[in-house]
Amino acid sequence: MLGEFRWLDFTVLVVYFATQLAMGPYFAMRAKSTESYFVGNRSYPGWLLGISMFGTSISSITFVGYPADAFKTAYLRYLICITLPIAILVASTWILPFFRRTHMTSAFEYLEGRFGPATRMYAALMFIFSQCIRLSLILFLVSALVHALTGWNTAACILAGGAVTAFYTVLGGIEAVIWTDFVQAIVLTIGGLLVLIAVVWNMPGGISTIFSVASEHSKFILGDPDPVTKQLTPSPIFPRSLGEIWSTKTVAMVILYGFFNWMTEYSSNQNVVQKYCAAKTIADARRAMWINCLCSLPTWTYFMFLGTSLYVFYQLNPDPEAAKMLTGERKAEDILPFFVSTHMYQGVSGIVIAGVLAAAMSSLSSSINAISAVSVTDIYKRHMKK
Repeated sequence: MLGEFRWLDFTVLVVYFATQLAMGPYFAMRAKSTESYFVGNRSYPGWLLGISMFGTSISSITFVGYPADAFKTAYLRYLICITLPIAILVASTWILPFFRRTHMTSAFEYLEGRFGPATRMYAALMFIFSQCIRLSLILFLVSALVHALTGWNTAACILAGGAVTAFYTVLGGIEAVIWTDFVQAIVLTIGGLLVLIAVVWNMPGGISTIFSVASEHSKFILGDPDPVTKQLTPSPIFPRSLGEIWSTKTVAMVILYGFFNWMTEYSSNQNVVQKYCAAKTIADARRAMWINCLCSLPTWTYFMFLGTSLYVFYQLNPDPEAAKMLTGERKAEDILPFFVSTHMYQGVSGIVIAGVLAAAMSSLSSSINAISAVSVTDIYKRHMKK
């Protein structure tokens, strides 16, 4: 039953939260200076930073939004993902050396030398503001999902998730963020895979049925459903005019959006730049970027494929609630929690919920630490307590 939560699931969550909370005091004893608190004395290996960056890139939006998109439509959103290697190639070649050469802590330090202190202050304030909005969105989405799975009050879920994440992040600094990201990356990957395995296990004919039915219903194409016929139609690669690029979800528009989105992420986002600066060498930072890429792409792929699998599952096992998610009477984002709460065993659903929380908390901790770094480096130390 939707919203039912069992004792074994609760035990799994208690163990998960306890391990995360314990990391805060442990790493607090190791942070002896501002340099160690924000960039870990610039001593981290590439493999660890790469997994940490991967954990940060997979948020509750990925966990809930990607399956929902593939369930209701097709794979147009996935084009954004496949532009990541191009952006990383550009950023690792030309952008990364710049940040390493200047020995920065904040991405906005450069702006003062180039444009003056007012520009640096403005950029820092806008970053803090935008990250607060992002934190709110991620917390709300994961709390809504946990509420659907457990029946717990949404506000209480927001407070609990935010408090636990803030506790270990504020106490332990960047080192706590990186190591909890590492653990959370493993948990969220296992959680997502368990759902996919459960869908395939309950599917007559297994994975071959998924491919055959999904292909028959055009679920793998790069397109959106036609608003009149409700059928999926291919999206044109090159539109008829420049205006059509920005007014419709064409392949060209989504590829352009994806590339510039990732370029922004890997050239000016403090969450990422701070981890460039924490790497032991430029080679480690570059290795971290490519490890992140190699982990993220397969993960995005299986979350999209999970949505397709859920579509096929409910085509073969019709359910009025799932049908409402296809017609728009109910949000498509409900499809994952609906399946987990009705078709997964006790304990396993607890691991999935832990995976959802891990996806959110890894993004939250990086943003909290980045807000702290910008607040201290660009505002407090620069203008208040030099």
